[in-house]
Formats: sequence, C-alpha cells, structure tokens
Amino acid sequence: MTPGASAGATPSVHVPVPAWVPMVTWACLLGLVILLVSVGYRRWRRNHRPKMPDTERAIRRWVASIAARWPWDSQNLGLVLVDDTTRHRRQFWTGQALPPKTYYPHIQFQPMPNGLRAYMQTLPGVGLDQVTKMAGHLANAWGCIRVEVRQDRPGLLCLRGLLRDPLAAPWAVRPDGRPIADWSLHVGVDDEGETVFLPLSNLSGVTVAGVPGTGKTSLQRWWLCQLAPHPAVQIAVLDGKVGDPFDGDYGQLADRCFAMAGDDLARANRLLTSLYETMRARSAWLRSNRGTAQFWDAGPSEDCPLVVVVVDESHTYASAASRADREACESNIWYLTKLAKEGRSRGFLTIFVTQKQTADAIPTAIRDVCQVGLSFGVRTMDGAVAALGDDIRLYPEMAPTELIGRQWTGVAVLRRPDRAGYHRVRAPFVSEHDAGHLVSHFQHLRRIPAGGPSTNGGGE
Repeated sequence: MTPGASAGATPSVHVPVPAWVPMVTWACLLGLVILLVSVGYRRWRRNHRPKMPDTERAIRRWVASIAARWPWDSQNLGLVLVDDTTRHRRQFWTGQALPPKTYYPHIQFQPMPNGLRAYMQTLPGVGLDQVTKMAGHLANAWGCIRVEVRQDRPGLLCLRGLLRDPLAAPWAVRPDGRPIADWSLHVGVDDEGETVFLPLSNLSGVTVAGVPGTGKTSLQRWWLCQLAPHPAVQIAVLDGKVGDPFDGDYGQLADRCFAMAGDDLARANRLLTSLYETMRARSAWLRSNRGTAQFWDAGPSEDCPLVVVVVDESHTYASAASRADREACESNIWYLTKLAKEGRSRGFLTIFVTQKQTADAIPTAIRDVCQVGLSFGVRTMDGAVAALGDDIRLYPEMAPTELIGRQWTGVAVLRRPDRAGYHRVRAPFVSEHDAGHLVSHFQHLRRIPAGGPSTNGGGE
C-alpha cells in the first residue's frame, strides 16, 4: 500500500447465537421474578396473620394460610425433630460443617364450621405433652380462641382450633314427656354439635361436681324429666341443702319420687338403710324369677324397676359437725359405699352431686367406683382432679377451671367410660315449673320397690 492511501473497511465477523440462549435467559429472568415474589410474599405472610373468617369460603382460605405457615410455626415453637445423627455432615467440595437436619411433623388441616381440625403425625420427642404445652401459642398464631389436643391413635394427634365457642350460648328446653330410649340419658351437645348420651346399662354410679350456680341441679331436673315417664324407673332423692325436701329444688318433683329426705342425718340414715335392704333383697328375687344375679341381663321392668338414687350435696351425709352426728355419718358413708359398689348388678344407680368431689366431701371409696365423672365449673385444679381424675392435668385446655362465669352456666366436662379423653358438654336448662308440670302427669307411675321404704308421696 502506498503512503497516503486510505485503509479499507474492517471486515465484520458474525458469531451465530444458539437458539436456546434467549430461551434460557428469559427463563432465568422469569425464575428470578418468581423467587422475588415468593420471598416477598413469605415475609408479608409472616407479618400478617389471618383474620377470623365468617363464611365457608373464608374459612377455607384461612385454613389454607395456616397450612402454608405450618413449617415456620412448628420450627419457631420447637415442635420439630433435630436429627442428631446428621450433626457431623460436611460439605463435599469445601469441607464446611453442615447443620443437622430438621424435620417438622406432617400435618393435614381440615376446615370445620367452628374452626379447623388437624391430624398431626408425631415425631420422636414431639408428642401429646409437647403439643399440649404449646396449645396456647398455636391458638395465638392461628387466631383461635382455643386449641384442643388429644391422642387420636398411636402416632397420630388430633388438634382442634375453635374460632368461636359453640357452647357459650345458653340453651333452654321444655321437656316433652317422652321416656328415654335404649336406656340412655340425654346429657346435652358437645362443641361439635353432636348429641351426647349416657348409657345407663351396667353403670355403677355418676359423680357431678361444680361450684354453686353452675347448673348441677338443672341437669338433675333434666335427667329426672327423662326418667319420670318410664314405668320401669323409680326415684329416691336425698337433698342435703334443705331440712324439708319438699321445700328444696326437688320439691316439685316429689310426686314422682317414692322416697325423699332432707339434711336430717337420722332420717337420711333410715332411708339409706331401707334402700340397702331393698338392694340386698333384690338378689334373691333376680335369682328366683330371672335365673340370674345380673339385673341388666334382662333390664328394668315394672316389677323390677331401675332405682335411681340422687344424693344432692352428698357431703352433708358424710361429714359430721359434732360427735353426736359422727355415728350417723359413718353409717351413711357405709350405706352409700354399698350402693355405689353393689348397685350396678342389682338395678340401683346412685348419682352423687356435690360442690367439690374431694375426699373430705365424698369418700374416695365411693368416688373411685363411679364410672362416670362430670364436672361443671370449679375454682382449683385439685377440685378438677378430684372430680375427673388425675389425667385432666394433661388436658389443661379442657379443665373445668375455665368454666367459671355466667356464660358457662350449664357447661360441664365429661369423662365417659366408653370414650377416651374429656369432652365439653352444654346441658339444657329446665325450669322448676316445667319440670314440675311434666312430673305431675306421671305421678301414677310411682311405686315403692319391693322391700322399699314405706313412705307415701316421698316424705320421710
């Protein structure tokens, strides 16, 4: 090239780009956007707890949000398994120590009309005790008023989160005079809206506890209104609150009771003596007429009825205020113990009602043989344990100590022999007028059982 000549244009080189490069680029950008949105939504969800829903669709959305938060909630509440066998792991290419693996329980949430139900698989070290201790924190995290925990079967827990308590509303009924069917007493409804019945067959006794004004006597009226229309039932009442039983809570039910007694220890002792003699005489009658010593093999009949003995304020007959009454109280305790222990096979059912089921109010020999325990509101955990057994300490959210207040009048905690755990029940309220009006139509069914107390109209 000669000096001064201009240089030619630089030739351009075209490098072809594979077709997959823009596709991968857009995919990476899309993945980055999704990642940023997901991280932002997780942070927002942690700081915005779900509100109480009202509609079914809102409840489903609320349950779905709780299910999405479960890994985070379980780890922060310590409901996880840290696998110690993985503590010595190291990263392959750097040799850096890795944290141990953490497993959270698998759980399945289901929406319910009053909240949610969840079934959680247990892990080593994460079981009923651990989840029960965290029930209050779970209630706060889920926006529930209460979370109940129970063992559904080995390796599986059932959690119930309640948005509102269906038992808080009062429930008044007017008895219609229909006799009980299948020898099962209607108790009330539980917090899932299911009807709760108490089978009477082969039942030794029932204990009912609760501070004054919680609904104990109303429950007895409801039960007696179910029993009164049946001709194969006879009723005796010992009311320890009043001197004259006709002036007490059971006065309007006296027309259907073949015997009654007040707080007079001597009169009560005579009635208990007669009831015991009737019970003992029934053994020979069953053997000679039915060919068996077991009352419930054939069940109640008009000639051999079920005898229901209600002992209200039972501590009146078990605790002596003076030395003169001590002998009568010791005799009363002996007869009451015999009724509770031996009455099941001879057709006697004794219901012990008292404010506190501790040993100073009702002897443990009586309390421990009664198959059904029911407690309305009590003020101390010791009172709850005395009424329902020591296992109630494992279910603090179900303890009757939470049932103090006007809105809880008529709500009780029930322990049944045929079902595990404890159950809250709303018993209906029956007024004295309605109960007395119904019972007056069935006074012709009152009979004195063979060998029973020779009293007319239930008086002593």
